[in-house]
Amino acid sequence: MNVKWFLSISLYLSLVITGLLVLFFLNNPFVNALDKPPQNLIENTKKENNLQNQKKMDIKSIIERTQKTVVMIELDDGSIGSGFLYNEKGDIITNAHVVSGHSYVKIRTSKSKGYSGRVIGISDEIDIAVIRVEGLKDVSPADLVEYDLSEVGDEVIALGSPLGFQNTVTVGIISGIGREFDIPPYNYEDVYQISAPISQGNSGGPLIDKRSGKVIGINSAVIEDGTIGFSIPVVQVLSIVKEWSNNPIVSLDEGSVISKKLDPSKVEILEETALYNIASYFNWINNKRFSDAYSLMGIQWKEQLPFEDFKKMYENARSLTVDEMVLENRNDYSVSINCYLTIEKQIKNQVIEDTYLVKFEFGYENGEPKILSGSFHAAP
Repeated sequence: MNVKWFLSISLYLSLVITGLLVLFFLNNPFVNALDKPPQNLIENTKKENNLQNQKKMDIKSIIERTQKTVVMIELDDGSIGSGFLYNEKGDIITNAHVVSGHSYVKIRTSKSKGYSGRVIGISDEIDIAVIRVEGLKDVSPADLVEYDLSEVGDEVIALGSPLGFQNTVTVGIISGIGREFDIPPYNYEDVYQISAPISQGNSGGPLIDKRSGKVIGINSAVIEDGTIGFSIPVVQVLSIVKEWSNNPIVSLDEGSVISKKLDPSKVEILEETALYNIASYFNWINNKRFSDAYSLMGIQWKEQLPFEDFKKMYENARSLTVDEMVLENRNDYSVSINCYLTIEKQIKNQVIEDTYLVKFEFGYENGEPKILSGSFHAAP
């Protein structure tokens, strides 16, 4: 009998203890927390997702906001470039080589609205210029950095009109800093090297820091295959462009050649540049890129030979062959180069070859090396 009581009491106590344990685990917050993720983990995950979404929205808003300030620059010879508004006076920063030799240019906004712009400042040493567009006065400009804090690896966005495709956006990184080189007459010092693809037509467009959304550079040059580009840090030239905006050049006389007396130490460089540019001139023609060839010509020569007449001279040519390019003489302002040019033409079913003695004068015009004139003579 005692044994039975002992077993009954033991069973009763076991049931009570089990019940108490069940109640304890059901109501213990620590144990409940084991069944679901910690609250701080949930909150951190939400924050990370929000940050990722915000980052995506920021990139899109940066592009949308900056594109409103980017313009395409069109010249009468068909060449194009880019630029961007930097103040509320309607002033546009671009490259000097884009507008060299022109007092007035055509401006087209991101919404394809056209305006006339006047060059109010241009350098013959730094590849920078400013255009004023009265019709864009009071339009919100791009945001510019005030200090150069960029480093290798920073993500960047390049905007512009490569090959005439307006509102084009490419992305990359700053792949080098402090780069230095010359493309006469311009000297590029402490410029950014970038991996964002740029090409002809991008010149003068803004380089945007992906983190801040501000302009850090002016896209200015590119390696021939387009894989490496170079951008002038905007902080380097901001004081110059502000001076032009405050004290604009009254007039750039398009009908005159503003020559630059040659520094004796740079004569050899000009001779090399002349040979290179004249070879490029014929190469562009051979590839039917007439506007590129025409852009190498000086103002006075263009006045004597309008673009349509120039194009007619070569559009029936099957090929051009240049022989015996010789430096003839030089003076304080220019160099002369002669060469023999053979033009092969297709006229109906006949192939005809004509050979000419061509004489070029090459020098500075508005601070940029140009083919100032060219004359053709029947070969002896």
